[in-house]
Amino acid sequence: MYLQNVSSSRTYPSLRVATIYFATAVTVWIAGAALQPSLVVTITGADDRLTIEASNTVIETRSIVAPVSRISIEACDSIVPPGGSWLRVYQDSRLVTHAPLPRRFSVEPLIPAPIGDWFIDFRGPHQTVFSTPVNLDQPYTIKAKLTGRYVRATRVVLQGSSELSVLVRSGLMDEDLLLENSEGERLAATRMAPEPARRIMALVGTGLRTAAIALLLAAVFTFAGSLGSPKWWERVWEQVSKIRPAVVMAILTSGFTALSLWTAGSVLERLPHTRDELAYLLSARWLLDGQIGHVAPNYADHITLPWVNLVDGIWLPHHPLGWPAILALGEFVGKGWMVNPLLAPVWLVLLYLIGRRLYGPGVAILATIFGALSPLATLIFASHLSHPSCSILLLVALLLMLWIRDHSTVSAWPLLTLGAALGLAFGIRPASAAALGTVFGVFILLDFRRRGLPHLKVLWIAAGGLIALTPTALANHYVTGSFFRFPYSLVESKMLGLGYLSYGIRNLDSQLTALGAGLHGWGWNLVPGTFVIALGLSAAAVPFVLRRATRTDLFLLAIVTSLSLVHLFTRGHGLQGYGARYLFEAVAPLMLLSARGICLLACETNWPGRRPRQLIPTLGGSVLGVVLLLSAAFGIVTRLNSYHGYNSVNGSLEAALEEADITTGVVFLPENEWHHWAQVAAHLGTGEGEAIVFVEKTKNAVIENDDLRRVSPWLDWDGQRLRTLPNSARNAKQRQ
Repeated sequence: MYLQNVSSSRTYPSLRVATIYFATAVTVWIAGAALQPSLVVTITGADDRLTIEASNTVIETRSIVAPVSRISIEACDSIVPPGGSWLRVYQDSRLVTHAPLPRRFSVEPLIPAPIGDWFIDFRGPHQTVFSTPVNLDQPYTIKAKLTGRYVRATRVVLQGSSELSVLVRSGLMDEDLLLENSEGERLAATRMAPEPARRIMALVGTGLRTAAIALLLAAVFTFAGSLGSPKWWERVWEQVSKIRPAVVMAILTSGFTALSLWTAGSVLERLPHTRDELAYLLSARWLLDGQIGHVAPNYADHITLPWVNLVDGIWLPHHPLGWPAILALGEFVGKGWMVNPLLAPVWLVLLYLIGRRLYGPGVAILATIFGALSPLATLIFASHLSHPSCSILLLVALLLMLWIRDHSTVSAWPLLTLGAALGLAFGIRPASAAALGTVFGVFILLDFRRRGLPHLKVLWIAAGGLIALTPTALANHYVTGSFFRFPYSLVESKMLGLGYLSYGIRNLDSQLTALGAGLHGWGWNLVPGTFVIALGLSAAAVPFVLRRATRTDLFLLAIVTSLSLVHLFTRGHGLQGYGARYLFEAVAPLMLLSARGICLLACETNWPGRRPRQLIPTLGGSVLGVVLLLSAAFGIVTRLNSYHGYNSVNGSLEAALEEADITTGVVFLPENEWHHWAQVAAHLGTGEGEAIVFVEKTKNAVIENDDLRRVSPWLDWDGQRLRTLPNSARNAKQRQ
């Protein structure tokens, strides 16, 4: 049977239960909405200065609007729509205006709908959502309480003798406070200091809204189940149950692989779209040349490659070498962009095998369907990032751990292999592997204690881990001079430490919001973004909200929690790369919990006379489950297509070189814009001896380089067009 061990209920649910669930859901949703992110912006004009304060951050400028005749607010659509609470205006410390602001600003919706991404949602014009006439002169104070999460700043515009705009970006990724004049010239700007209390409240609000949607699902599924199912439905389900899981898995893995390959090839154009991806590619190509680092050319001072360290004339990698070593296998045959897509079916198969051991084939199949339709999973497997390989190794470790649990005697080899998988994962993404490895270690120790097995057997796991970590330690020593320091430590600014806890809390709030938006994609383009976020996390919350959580559910929750907490002490968030990628190793456990939650809801009604473990979903529950899947399936291609040209990386420069039939020369790229280097990733790797050399055009010292003078032609790329520099211009630059 497909479904087993998913419910202990043997009674028909009633309309009364559904009503209780619904009423509780509404109450919890209201409580969560009261904790939504909010920010008070204070604008003070006095002594010919304008001071803006928000989130314990202050900027000042000598520009001022006095008198002020009108105050307006402009906003754009966002996944959590912008809104406000109130606007208060003070003249000489006396309140002269108190105006309520709309709880949700009326803006033209973006098409397609926002997805919570910092780059893709940065579109659409600002629209005036509030305006009121005033008559203010110095000194004056304006306070506005704004709500929502938005990547495009909400603007508070002061009009009068001149015009100034205060821009606030808050709630998603970085939080900024800016001041601009009417021409759009930036007069002052800063990053706002994190406010842990405000973000903790927002986290609680997200949790309450997730619980509310879980209760709403329970109400809807319970009501659908109370309607009963016709006799023919049992026969239909019996026929469905006869379909072999292997057939379903073959279809799912083929579809997911094809979707990942299409996304990597057609949408992302086989190019790296983040700094990390470009750095991984360079490291992989250096490894193919038999080097961990690479001797930089004599014009390397005029090349700014992201996440590449120039030390004593040698380019050194920024990341551990575990993933570049795997990526190098694809680069060896010129198909590095295909490595992650070809790992996609391995991830799905492991997800199914683990789900079958934990819950049975029904939950395992449903979790695999969720995984194959996940926008976040598809994008990560279409990228050049390290998360897929790390996730697969951690799933291998989890599967081995479950195998050890289910066998009365344990030999050394499974323990050694388990340790090796964790060690290899640590050599790819140390933080993620350490977090999950801790959970696995506690589980194994408790399991050994329960079964009376000798604890010293755990040393085999440690031995396997040490063996697998040896190449990583040697690479660390080559790059940093220490076996225990990773290449990350070469960066001048520290990214890890207890002092970053306030940033970690802010980032965790933003990452969970992005995770809810990208995990399943249920309801996207159909319901408001706030519901999409809560709906994405709600199915995984069902066992806990309904108090049906088992030890297995708690174990998976521990995995998700450990991965979330391990990033609390870093300033990094990774949200510029396809969403909540720092939490990707938690996606598989979340898929299993989501499938467990949906099966729990759909199977609350047992057929009369059937044993408790032989459950089948009700007709209504099955229809609702299909609706959720269809809402994701119908929107996923549109959603993935929106990533074309992501982070301003596209194939335009490569196409221009091909059209001009350029096979050798010097191409000048705009300064300090990393995405242009990603556009020419196919030409980068060895530094010297490349047919086409790329440098930054604003550095005149490059022109004096003798090696470059011998190369011809010289071309200039301005981001849109490629033009050949005339000899007169070239000679003039050489004389500088």
